[in-house]
Amino acid sequence: MDTSSQGRVMMSSSGLAEDKQNNRDVPWSSIVPFTWRECARLTNVERVFPDGAADERGVLTGFLDWQRVTVRRKVDGLPIELADRALLNTSPRMTVAGVVSHLRQTEHDWFAGSFPSLVDEPFMRDQDGGWPTGGRAIADLLSGYDAECAQSRRIVAQLTLDTMQHFTPPQFAPVSVRWILTHMIEETARHLGHLDILREQLDGARGY
Repeated sequence: MDTSSQGRVMMSSSGLAEDKQNNRDVPWSSIVPFTWRECARLTNVERVFPDGAADERGVLTGFLDWQRVTVRRKVDGLPIELADRALLNTSPRMTVAGVVSHLRQTEHDWFAGSFPSLVDEPFMRDQDGGWPTGGRAIADLLSGYDAECAQSRRIVAQLTLDTMQHFTPPQFAPVSVRWILTHMIEETARHLGHLDILREQLDGARGY
């Protein structure tokens, strides 16, 4: 079995398990005022798990890419009025659009910000962490996120996992590319959990 086929099989197995878990006697229509949908069916973007025999770099970059692609699958096609809708009174910037914008800024901070000599555009740190005030279409935000992720990949491709940051903010100790990749996996996965909840509450779309 080739790597891509293995990834598809693993993804399909996860989807089947989730479908069984969601197969309840009580129909969703009696619980929520909208039709249940799976986010994975809203986009044609395909995900592939890293090869099970991959080396450390392949595992780290592979799982980070898995999370990145899932961000797009989770929010693609959401209308702007829903993407900008805040559901938590105590966190008004915690919207779908806000999370995607923040993830783009996080990619920028940790990769372009750590290795500014490897990028053409000047590094721009946002003191607000990229959280927007609203008004941008989700397609535009995803386009910016995809471009930032592509730049991050180009940076990592030029470095070893042991390479230490070329620039470190004064309040932090220097970290390696290995550390940055690991942190970005958990950072992106954490915010994907937020997107899971936000998307389901906004229009009922769910999915792995």
